Amino acid sequence: MAIVRPPRANYAIADLGDRRLIVDGLVYRREDFRTLNPRGEALVCSIWCPEDNPGVPAPLRRGVILYAHPNSSCRIDVMRTRLLRVAARVQCSICALDCSGSGMSGGDFISLGLRERDDVRCCLESLVLRGFRRVVLWGRSMGAATSAMVAGDYGWGRSMGAATSAMVAGDYGAALSPLLAGAVLDSPFSSFADIAHSMRSNGSIKLPAVLAAPALRLVRNGIRKRAGYDILKVRPSTSARNITVPLLVLTADEDEIVAPALSTKVHDAATSAPRLQLRFEGSHNSPRPRPVYDAVGVFVRWCLSSGDEEAWTALGAAAWSPHTPSYAKATAIAAAGAADATEMLERVRRMAVGEDEGPSAAAAAAAAAAAAAA
Repeated sequence: MAIVRPPRANYAIADLGDRRLIVDGLVYRREDFRTLNPRGEALVCSIWCPEDNPGVPAPLRRGVILYAHPNSSCRIDVMRTRLLRVAARVQCSICALDCSGSGMSGGDFISLGLRERDDVRCCLESLVLRGFRRVVLWGRSMGAATSAMVAGDYGWGRSMGAATSAMVAGDYGAALSPLLAGAVLDSPFSSFADIAHSMRSNGSIKLPAVLAAPALRLVRNGIRKRAGYDILKVRPSTSARNITVPLLVLTADEDEIVAPALSTKVHDAATSAPRLQLRFEGSHNSPRPRPVYDAVGVFVRWCLSSGDEEAWTALGAAAWSPHTPSYAKATAIAAAGAADATEMLERVRRMAVGEDEGPSAAAAAAAAAAAAAA
């Protein structure tokens, strides 16, 4: 069944490039590592880190992009696309994994995000142990669905609540889990059921309407029997309701697999998050336009650097609770960040459509007034 066992990406370690390379003037070193998911399957991961550079702000040195690949792909996307170049522009690290059932990782089946969510969580834990403290998730298609589900678990409120519970339980590893700083979702779908109905409607799946529901039940039962999970539990738009961090949704206008309306549904569900949907010309698998990558770079840099020091001072108290001043301070920082995010998202939008890349008119006027007063 191609849904749970599509063609597996086949590549060699050499395809990941040199372990030391220069990207836009910044020297990066790659390290490959392994971890295990809760099912005991080995996950292969790679992280590209810039060499020590005193000119890079501390928040960016502790920041990382965690990339989740689409169906039938793998971590090599970092080299085949402009992902590494975006990281270099931001001056941060980037990590990518082969999710279970994909690439060189263990596992026989994929799950369109349901089990891949655990894979990304395990990779997050590895990043914590490496000293990273702010993470931006970036996923495409299946990886976007995965990232949406992870972001629904690790927003501001969830992270702070989980840290409190972990401290009470004495689980200091969980208490030090990274504060999710933002999420980039490229072509996320709202649910497996929605994408199946959409592909039938646009003719990608040749099936009379009267047979749609019975066919979906047949597929569901077949996957449950073969792979051991319920495919109808893949509902990224439901998880998106819990996302509270800045969210950037990328949508190709001619996407023939994930209809733009399905990505919009994920965007619209994240009502608690500062969010923006960017639409551009292209199909599901077409290369993303350079202005879109440039806009994503602005988004990622803001997410990784905004409020970093104060937020970690507030959250790093030895014993805080929802009733202590440190919690109130962190909540205030989150609120202030959301206000700033509105301006940041507007700049991202302008860059993506080729408008003025500078500060907003209001910001420019304020700067001019300050200069005149001086």
